[in-house]
Amino acid sequence: MAANHKLTNLIHERIVKAARQDDASLYIDFEDGSTLTVKTAEPASSVMLRDSQNKLEYAD
Repeated sequence: MAANHKLTNLIHERIVKAARQDDASLYIDFEDGSTLTVKTAEPASSVMLRDSQNKLEYAD
């Protein structure tokens, strides 16, 4: 899968503390206390989050 450069620039070198999802959004919480909200394509879309070594950190 190709990198999404719009999201890559937002999360580059940031540490993810947690991720959660509701019907239409994905919320990524960072160690600095900020949260990135991403609208999903459709309710209950699958989400996978990988670290810089491509290790799976979160899947829903």
